[in-house]
Amino acid sequence: MQPHGPSSAKRRPTQKPILTPPRHPAGPSMGYHESNPRPPGRQDKPPRRHSPGCHSPRGNGATTGTGSSAHPRSAAHYRHRRRQQIMRFFILLSLAVSCLVVLFNLRHWPAQLFYGVQASPVVQAALSQTSQFQRVLGVGNPELTPRELAQTAQRLEQHFYNKLLLSQALTLDSPISAERLLPLMPVREDVALKQSLESLFSQYPASFKPHVYFFDPQRDVAVSLGGETPVSAASVIKLPVLYATFRAMENGLIAPESMIPYLEHHRAGGAGGLQYQPAGQAIPALEVARQMIQLSDNTCTNILIDQLGGNDRLNRLFKHMGLEQTRIAEWLPDLPGDNVISMRDMATLLYNVQLGANLSVEARSAMVHILLGTHNRRLIPALLPAETLVAHKTGDIGTSLGNAAIVYLPDGRYYILAIQVERPYNDYTAKPMIQRASRLVFDHMQQMPTETLADVASGGGGSSVRTPQ
Repeated sequence: MQPHGPSSAKRRPTQKPILTPPRHPAGPSMGYHESNPRPPGRQDKPPRRHSPGCHSPRGNGATTGTGSSAHPRSAAHYRHRRRQQIMRFFILLSLAVSCLVVLFNLRHWPAQLFYGVQASPVVQAALSQTSQFQRVLGVGNPELTPRELAQTAQRLEQHFYNKLLLSQALTLDSPISAERLLPLMPVREDVALKQSLESLFSQYPASFKPHVYFFDPQRDVAVSLGGETPVSAASVIKLPVLYATFRAMENGLIAPESMIPYLEHHRAGGAGGLQYQPAGQAIPALEVARQMIQLSDNTCTNILIDQLGGNDRLNRLFKHMGLEQTRIAEWLPDLPGDNVISMRDMATLLYNVQLGANLSVEARSAMVHILLGTHNRRLIPALLPAETLVAHKTGDIGTSLGNAAIVYLPDGRYYILAIQVERPYNDYTAKPMIQRASRLVFDHMQQMPTETLADVASGGGGSSVRTPQ
């Protein structure tokens, strides 16, 4: 028998443990082995180790093609993948919206093709006379888009021209037969007043260029300081638009109670509150005219310009009326100052509002009533006595500030004064220039002998509007 005990036990030779190579040699989670060296550049990176409970994204016990478990993916991986999916969704959504917008705009191009298929016979007949149709609707300028032409055709179809038939509407393009306004024919110049105004304006820098026209119908005297020179109109251009509106009402083209559409392309920034209202509504014509003057609403002005036939037709009307320097080049707000007037033109227009034969007394009285309600009283009326009535319209853009007014004196007389000052951009030094000139003219008129309005009316060829009380 062999002795028992540790010392006597037969010792087995120690064997070096065999490290089997990983089943998935490329797997980054397996340990290092000399038969599976790491690729160059990764020798310094420790092996990734995962807990035994990790599972493959394919589920419990999912294996790769070689039969080994796939290494799991972290939560950051899934967050990144989710972000990519969301990004792809929004990209596709934006592309779809862009395509819809393009298709929506293309359905209006060309307008003739669109309405030729779907429009009523009235609009088809209008579109068959495209050039005449465009002139009727005041779209002779090249800036009109096909979509605006389509909208205008819809407006005609929906009887926005006071339910006129097409044949009646096309007569708007006939030659203008407007009577000329009564011209201003002063018999002499008021030299004393002219010298006083020149002395006043000499106190200001040469960069301020005043344009003044004064007319006293009682004495048939006038003063002109650059009064015939065209100057940027600003919102004073709304005066001839107002006159053209009441002329259209007198001729039956627009009824005072008729509803005028407010479309999206009428919307304009600057003065007025209608720009903040939704388009698509209809507004009474008289209310549009009132807001255009009293609130100086630019959107209302564009509505009336569009309703009256557009820039080209209004310019032809102004020329036939005798307003030689008055021209509308742009819809409002005309910040560059492309619309022009002259002070003599504005004085002539106001003279015909007060005393004219072309419009009825009722129409001219309505215009005076609107002008008396102008909210901005910071120019010609500013330094006058509080009881002085002033029917006027102001204008203010960066390079031009002005006011045209009929001033009613307490003794029953009236005079017409139009002042526009070209100035450095937004320099309000022009404001006291106009205020002081207005007060100077008022004081000068107070010193003149009194004549009655009946003396003027008897020789003017028309009846005078009654002096407002």
